[in-house]
Amino acid sequence: MFKSARFAAAVCLTLWAAASLAQAEPILQFSKHKQEYVDERRRTVYFKTSYETASLKNAKEYPALNAAVRRDFNEVRKKHVASAVRDMGPDYKEQTRNWAKYNKSKMVCFVEEEASVCRADDAVVSFSCAVTAFYGGPHHNTAILGYSFDTLSGGLLRLSDVVSDRRGLEKLVSAALKAEMEARDLEYTEETETQFRKMFDDDASGKVSLSWTLDSDGLTLYFDPYLFAPYAYGRFDMTVNYAGHEAIFAEKYLPSREDH
Repeated sequence: MFKSARFAAAVCLTLWAAASLAQAEPILQFSKHKQEYVDERRRTVYFKTSYETASLKNAKEYPALNAAVRRDFNEVRKKHVASAVRDMGPDYKEQTRNWAKYNKSKMVCFVEEEASVCRADDAVVSFSCAVTAFYGGPHHNTAILGYSFDTLSGGLLRLSDVVSDRRGLEKLVSAALKAEMEARDLEYTEETETQFRKMFDDDASGKVSLSWTLDSDGLTLYFDPYLFAPYAYGRFDMTVNYAGHEAIFAEKYLPSREDH
């Protein structure tokens, strides 16, 4: 009797430990990498880069996800920054030299990236990467890139993976964009609508990828300056909540009731 009870307790403890392990959420952490490039002639910095790489603190529990994040985020961002230095470095150097001839202040071109977790649970890991870049000119440029992964398989998700009704989503976002533009005293023209639909069609065909993330409340699509209005009007980022629109989303990637 004693042995049976002890055996049963051991089994329960094992099952509890296994359940706890399965329920552990992925913990994403970022490391920042900075670099300055110096003009040998003038001994001044002419270009700066700053980007982040990601890893899982509990990588052993999610090996496929950890490998995918390293491959599809870390390597991609490192290559992007390296190409900016390689392809345009001489131009950045020349710009700073020309600027110094006529200005007392210094001009330094740069690329800065900062990542932020939007959602991390047993279904999806989604995070944004905010890019700020200055290549000379009247102002810097900004972009927000979205990265979303299936937690268990590690697969990099496309919009079609998490949205079951693309046209339904498109209508909701189009209406939200129209309302936001009107609120900013901008006209939502036929040209705007055509451009908007083309972006969705190109994403569906794989020509380009819309930038989006998932969080605990819904899906956010990111539209950078210049896409629909002059730079001064800023960004037009649209969020569609899960609540009330559950049918639009793939059930697999809806947050659990406990989390939502």
